[in-house]
Amino acid sequence: MRFFEPNSQSMESSSSNTVRKQIQFTGTVQGVGFRYLVQQLARHYHISGWVQNQWDGSVIAQLQGPPENINKLIEKLYEDRYIQIDEIKQKTLPTQIEAGFQVRY
Repeated sequence: MRFFEPNSQSMESSSSNTVRKQIQFTGTVQGVGFRYLVQQLARHYHISGWVQNQWDGSVIAQLQGPPENINKLIEKLYEDRYIQIDEIKQKTLPTQIEAGFQVRY
């Protein structure tokens, strides 16, 4: 399952194979450890950025790293038995200079 499709805009990133995606997850994504799992997976796959619950019950994450690592992170989220992702909306953003990954409140 592929979640990232390369395009000319995403290939203009500052480092050779790094993209930044803002992804909104809807479904059963709050109250199930979603943000902490995203943080754990981001660290495992060397992805920087942040994740935050939204007032409408969705979760937004900004993920920066190699596209294949972002895809792997999302695939692992689908495998979790407590999480039910119904929809993903994403857009490509300019890359940023940042280190680490955080859960925002």
